[in-house]
Order: sequence, then structure tokens, then C-alpha cells
Amino acid sequence: MQYRKEIDGLRAIAVVSVILSHIGIQAFEGGFVGVDVFFVISGFLITSLILSDMAHGKFSFLDFYYRRSKRILPALFLTVMLTLLAGWYILLPVNYADLIRTALNLSVFSSNIYLSKVSGYFDTNSIHNPLLHTWSLSIEEQYYLIFPVLLIVIFKLFENKKYVLKIVGYTLLAILSFSLFYAENKVRSKPDSAFFLLQTRMWELMIGSLAAYLVLFKHELISGVHPIIRRGLSYGAFAALCYAILTFNESTPTPGFLTLFPTLSTACLILFIHQESYLYQVLTYRPVIFVGLISYSLYLVHQPLVAFSRYANVQFDALNIVLLLMVIFALGYLSWRFVEQPFRKISAQKKQTVLVSSVLIIVFLFSALLLASKQLGFPDRFPPSINQISAKSTDLSMYPHCAMSGKTADNALCIIGNKDKVTTALLGDSHAYALASGFKQYAVDQNTGVYLSSGATCPPVLDVFRADMLKSTICEQKVKQSIDYVLSNPDIKNIVIVGRWSLYLDKQLFDNQEGGKEYGRRAYLDVIDNGHKVLHEEQKRKELLMEKYVETINFLIQSGKKVILVYPIPEVGWMTPLQMSRNMLYSNQAINPDYLVTTRYDVYLNRHQKVINAFDQIAFSENFVRVKPDQVFCNTAVKDRCIASIKHVALYHDDDHLSEEGSNMLFERIRPELH
Repeated sequence: MQYRKEIDGLRAIAVVSVILSHIGIQAFEGGFVGVDVFFVISGFLITSLILSDMAHGKFSFLDFYYRRSKRILPALFLTVMLTLLAGWYILLPVNYADLIRTALNLSVFSSNIYLSKVSGYFDTNSIHNPLLHTWSLSIEEQYYLIFPVLLIVIFKLFENKKYVLKIVGYTLLAILSFSLFYAENKVRSKPDSAFFLLQTRMWELMIGSLAAYLVLFKHELISGVHPIIRRGLSYGAFAALCYAILTFNESTPTPGFLTLFPTLSTACLILFIHQESYLYQVLTYRPVIFVGLISYSLYLVHQPLVAFSRYANVQFDALNIVLLLMVIFALGYLSWRFVEQPFRKISAQKKQTVLVSSVLIIVFLFSALLLASKQLGFPDRFPPSINQISAKSTDLSMYPHCAMSGKTADNALCIIGNKDKVTTALLGDSHAYALASGFKQYAVDQNTGVYLSSGATCPPVLDVFRADMLKSTICEQKVKQSIDYVLSNPDIKNIVIVGRWSLYLDKQLFDNQEGGKEYGRRAYLDVIDNGHKVLHEEQKRKELLMEKYVETINFLIQSGKKVILVYPIPEVGWMTPLQMSRNMLYSNQAINPDYLVTTRYDVYLNRHQKVINAFDQIAFSENFVRVKPDQVFCNTAVKDRCIASIKHVALYHDDDHLSEEGSNMLFERIRPELH
């Protein structure tokens, strides 16, 4: 296949965009679409090689996997080993255990499947995972395993060359269509898992495959396009790609229809870029091509460096960003020069040796990592006091089996305590889920039961929906069913409601303005009008949503049951157990003797003022009580600060959910109001 310099130029744009996005450069929030560009390029190049060989009757699985092994595995193996070595010295046990599990799944090219089950791509836990980026490599490896087999089956079934090529074209188009529509549906209902999976990404590879098909077998269609139109298409495509990089963010539903911007743009540039255009000269400028040539190694080394830097609490100011980029490019070059290049030059006569060695190394890695995964992150590396604190990061609730529907796995209602004497309902999102542990001792002492209904990013508000998950109806159904159950049960006297009210209103993740920043998808709500989901203009959305907050609370008050409204719980921004452990390891005990983790009280007030004002204006009622968490956690132990830990005890299990100890502290304000 003829070398095309401009494709390396596209690789350069893709990898730089990904790196800047992961570092946190705000202008490049959408830089993660660089991976979509890589998928299209991979689909184009791999399909070109396979179809060209098959059309000439010389395709060999042995040759194909030999070339792929030389290209991918050496630098990948080295990166994984060095990352595991560095993680031994840097990561706490809970995080090192996660790194080992990711590497274990990567060794059999399934890290994307593992990551889809444990966290979202944009979550705080994910950005601390040094091997997060390997999800895309796993997808490509899965593609390499499936796609050649599919094509060889088609070529075997249909011997007529002209006919078989039509079948191939229709097959590629069918896979593209099915995968795209499946992805669009999946990303609107389960966006975190949709991000990682082959079945939701296959269409991107197929766009590249179809581009290769057109170049190989329908070249007259491409060459027949007028030069002016070709230039217009290529410049328009480049503009669309830049638009995606500069405007997409973690809330953009991807992969889905919007991902057509970067994918179709890449395909158009591959098909229609004109060699005499200024754009071609930019993409083939020697420094740009060089970045493209080393893009694989750059991609491999950047995430471990970024993740370890974040984990070590390095502030990403201008100087540190420049230094980090210099290190990324230096290590990327070294990996390309001394690992990628020598292995690519291995003689084809050593084909079997390379393949057998690759298989043996994979088996060894899998076996070693499988054994290591049983060691729980090797906690003996740290003092017991640090392990005890860091273990809190895995302790979200005593009731993980009833996290969404208010029902357990066996479809029974989720009850804390006495199931035959349920007197209290705890309704809310994941903050209610975290608060539940505070009710356990109360239920025992009073021989009573507490009905728990909580769902992640699903607050107890009627007639609203998750606007970032249009196709999902789980949230609104859960809320309605829970409230209907509570109001229809005469034994339930108390309703405690809790939620991250400001998050859904303002669509802003928390930033404590001292280096602690929450990561993840921006979940937000909109209002159902006359039974229809409507996306309102932003200011109108906020006004209507606040009205629904108040309307739902008043509706519950009017039921005659006692309503206990929990105001916004202070957020932290840092992973609290991790921050405490870092303080114990690295901070000056004379300055911070209790290794406290605290945040500014004024930041809390500014973030939640609109919600606080609205809740304050709810009319007085004898069966309505306000509980204000800031009176528990803020301006108490430390003046003008909100505490996230006290006396070596973490009050949060992450950056916003209370731990058992924090839940117990807040519950002491709730307990006197229950009857």
C-alpha cells in the first residue's frame, strides 16, 4: 500500500488532541475525539491491506497477525510493565489493585469491557487509572480478531470476484448502520458503558473500512469529483473535525450521531484532500508528520504520566503542563526510536518466532497478573494506618444491592431494619444511598424499618427527566414508583429527601478552587411538559426545574407525612481517603497535625445559594423540617472551612459521598425529627 503522508498528519492532530484533553486544557475538552479519528484511520488502513491481499488471493492470517504483533505489542508490553513498576511506588493499595485488574484484562485485550463495568471514562476514578487509555487498543485488537475472519468467510462463500466485492460493500454498510443506531440508543440510556464497547464503536472502524473500499474498488467515483468540490469537502471536513475537538465535552453523547462530526470528517479528508491544497501542506509539514509517526508511542506513554501526576496532586499550571508535555514527547520519541522501530525491522523469516514469543509473553503476563490480582493491591507496602484510611474509598454504602430501584436483587423492597414495621422513607440520589448507613443503628434501636430508594444522579423530583440520557426512563419511573409507594403506605410517617440539587440545576461538576476538581459526565435534568420530554432553553430550564423541586417538596408536605428536607451536602473535590493518605505520607505534621482535609465554606455557599434560597422560601408547616448539613460540617472544627475528615477519620468515601462516619454525623441532626 502506498504511503500517504497526510494520514500521519491526521494522526498527529488526533494524538495531540487526546493528550491536551487528558491534561485538562479547557479549549481541548473535546480532544477525546482524537480516538475516533484513530478508529477511522485504523479501519481504512487495515481494510486496505486485507482487501487488497484478498482480491489478489494472497491474504495470510499468519502474515496479518505477524505485522500487527510487531506494530503493537512491544511498546505496549513495555509501557504496561513500567506503569506497574511506577504504580508500586505511587499508588495506594485500592488504586494499585485497580491498575492490576486493568492490566490483567488488557493482557487478553478486554480492558474496554472491564472499564465499562467499573466506571465511566470521565469519572474521577478513571482519570487516576494509568491504563485507562488502553480501552481503545482493546477495541482495535478485537477488531483485528473478528474483521479478517468475516471477510475471509465472505470471500470463501462467494467466488465470483465482482459479486463478492458487492457483498463486502453491503456488509460493511450494514454493520456500520446497525452499530451506529445501536450506539445512539445505548449512549442515551447507558452512556458510560456505551463509550467503551466494540459494538458501539464498530461503526467508526467501518467508516474507515468503507473509505478503503471506495479507494480500492470505486476509485473512479473519488477521482471523478471536481477539484473545487474536493477542496470544499476537505476544508469543510477539517472545520468539522476542529469543531468537535473544540466544542465537545464529557456531556456530549458519544459515540452516537454527533460522533459523525469527527469520523466522517476524517474519512472525507482521507478521500478528498487535494495534494496542491494548503491544508495538505499543513498536514504533511515535516514536524507534523514526525508527531504522527511517533503518535502510537505518544498515546501509550501520555496517560500513565498524566494519571500519576494527578494522583500525586501536581497542580496543572502553565509551567507544569509544559514540563509534562516535554516529558511525554521525550518518552514517546524514545519508545518509538528504540522499541517500535527495531521491532518493525525484524525479518519476515522470524515470523513464527515473533508470533510464538508474543503468545508466550501474553500467557506469562496474564498468569502473573492473575496471581497479583489476588493480593488486593499489596497493602504491606504502606503502614496499616494509611491502608485503613484508603480502604474507605471502596465503602459507599452497606446496601449496594438496592442502589437504583428501591428494590433488592430478589425484587423485594429495600428495607433497613425491621421489614414488618417500616416507618421512615429515605428518598434521593446517590447521596441518599451514602446516607443510608446512618439509619442502621436507629432502625435497630427503635425496632423499626427504613425504606431506601436511591439512584445515581436521580433525585426525588417528580415530572423531570435526565436530559443527558433522553432514551432512558429509569429515573422518572423510579421516582414515581417510590413516591407512590411511600404515600400509599400509612405506616410510613417520615420522608427524608436528599439530593445533589445544584449539580442538576447548574450542570457544573464541583471545583473547590484549591486544586480539587470533580470529574465525570455532567448529569442534568429537564422538565416533562404534558407527558413529553422537552429540552428547554437553559435559563427557562433552570427556572422550571427549581419550580419542580419546590412543587415536589410541597406535594409531599401536603400528604400529611413528616417531610425532612436535607439541604445540599458539602462536596470535597478531592477523593477524601486518597487526600488524607497523601497528607499522612507527605504533609508537614506540625502544620496539619490531624491531616485534615477541608474546603472553603464560601465556595459551598456560592455554589448552592440559589437552591438554599429556594428551599428557605418554602412555607412553614408543622410537618416540615429543614436539615442543613453545612451546620454539621462547615465553620465548626475549622473556621470558614468545611471538614471532610476529622481525627484521622474520613467523613467521605470519595469527593462528594459521605462515608459511614460522615453519615452518622449528619444523621444525628435528622434523628430527633423522626417519629
